[in-house]
Amino acid sequence: MDNLTVIVLAAGGGTCMKSKTMKVLHPIGGRSMIGHVLSAVQAMEPQRIVAVVGHQRDRVGPHIQSLVPGAVLAVQETQDGTGHAVPRRDRGRRYDDGDRDRRRR
Repeated sequence: MDNLTVIVLAAGGGTCMKSKTMKVLHPIGGRSMIGHVLSAVQAMEPQRIVAVVGHQRDRVGPHIQSLVPGAVLAVQETQDGTGHAVPRRDRGRRYDDGDRDRRRR
């Protein structure tokens, strides 16, 4: 598909799992949960992948970029659910396109 952007939501804390390891970093079948998601996403050959990160982004962000170096990271400062996360992808797009202004909206 031309001009396809995929948004991957990876900001939540995974509190229901009762683990100190971020939900998206838990290994399953030899790779992290987010690794499985990113593998499926890459198979779609999107023009852009935007990963919304938040909780433990200092660990999650580098892991995502090690798997998909071209992924754009958009930060969700407070984790208020999916409806709040999706608009963060706009910040990722602007940051990726050269606008270095990361002011909150």
